[in-house]
Amino acid sequence: MRRLKALVRRLGRPWHVQIVPGDAGEIRHVRLRGWMLALALGGVALFWLGFTLAVLAFVWSRQALLAAEARLEAVRGESRQAVRQAAEESDRLRDENRTLRSRYEELFERLRRLEETVETNDERLKSIAPPTSKAPAKGQAVFLAAKRETARIAALTARPLAAGAPPASALVEAAERGLSALEKAAAAQGAAIEETAAEVEAYRERLRRTPDIAPAAGRVTSGFGFRPDPFTRTQRFHEGVDFANAVGTPVVATAKGTVVFAGRDGGYGLMVEIDHGGGLSTVYAHLSAIAVRVGETVDKGAVIGRMGNTGRSTGPHLHYEVRRYGRPVDPAPYLGGEIRVEAGEAQD
Repeated sequence: MRRLKALVRRLGRPWHVQIVPGDAGEIRHVRLRGWMLALALGGVALFWLGFTLAVLAFVWSRQALLAAEARLEAVRGESRQAVRQAAEESDRLRDENRTLRSRYEELFERLRRLEETVETNDERLKSIAPPTSKAPAKGQAVFLAAKRETARIAALTARPLAAGAPPASALVEAAERGLSALEKAAAAQGAAIEETAAEVEAYRERLRRTPDIAPAAGRVTSGFGFRPDPFTRTQRFHEGVDFANAVGTPVVATAKGTVVFAGRDGGYGLMVEIDHGGGLSTVYAHLSAIAVRVGETVDKGAVIGRMGNTGRSTGPHLHYEVRRYGRPVDPAPYLGGEIRVEAGEAQD
């Protein structure tokens, strides 16, 4: 308190201030009252305080501006990152759609090939199966069901899927798995059909090479087995079946085969022998004309000559034999059973 009172007393006294110019001019004396000095010092203090506050305000505003700029740059960075992520997601979706479209196209191309395979299998099956077989219809029904399912999946993936629905890629994968199973089934079916077709063709070829039709029109005058010989009247084994008719009556091959003999053979007269394979052959004797040559392949029912009366014969007829590995066998089982011999005299 004493110090304050002393300071007030000092300020109350007059003050002298000397102003010394720098160029050695006249020194001036200024006499100041205490209250004037106090006022000047207070003004200086206020100025200094204001200046200090202004500097502090500038620094604070500068820091706030820098912070705002930093936040703005962060927001810009986040925006750029969001835009970049959106662009990447758009590219990914575009690539995924392109991939799905490609998979769709491949799926439908595979479906088209599967349809061709199924149709081919059906045609092959129809060619070997009885007309009443329902196998082709069943195969076509399975294929149509697969086609409808694939079309349904394509329709689903063509529009936004409902919440909770599987993604389009999962639907395509399911369709591809189903199609792969159908393709394997169709391939297995095709292989089985080809194997069956080969077996059926082999069976048909055996039928074509089985002598099961009559070699000529006419009445049967002699059967297979012992009978009175028309020349000696003694019992003699007859190795074939005789068909009697007019000279020139067409004689046909009773089965498909290869001509191994065509010419004159002693008591058989003009004769043709056909090899049908598997040790089976047929003989056509006493012909008046031969229409085939050795080495020629003839079909069942093809005309191979004309009925005649050549060789050891007592009248125009055809002597017909069936041989297995060169030994004559009864032709009756090949001609549908027992052969009824009509009354009349044997001709050879």
